[in-house]
Amino acid sequence: MFITTPAGVVSQIQAGRLRGLAVTGKKRLSAFPQMPTTDEAGLPNYEVDSWFAMYAPAGTNPEIIQKLNQALGSALSTPEAQTKAENAGTTIKTMTPAELGEYTRKELDRWGKVIQNSLMIVD
Repeated sequence: MFITTPAGVVSQIQAGRLRGLAVTGKKRLSAFPQMPTTDEAGLPNYEVDSWFAMYAPAGTNPEIIQKLNQALGSALSTPEAQTKAENAGTTIKTMTPAELGEYTRKELDRWGKVIQNSLMIVD
């Protein structure tokens, strides 16, 4: 048993070589409509989403950041990109630079607490 990103196992699950037990997000994935969420499977409040983001070096001109954000958002909003993501068991969510900054801070805080708690268990 292991936890991984859907994209890494979608073909194996669809071919019947692996059996998915649950998805760790809030919603079922279109690639696995029959697979319950962890909440539905009896593990309430267990939510883990993998995510990817693009960052630029500190001090990058805000206009460049805005142009990059718009270009990436346009590319990811195409029907082709959306279909590829769904078929891979993922969901595309675009954010503004400010939203990404806030999301990153929340994730760092969340996982920092998990790490600190696990260190207390080991001690």
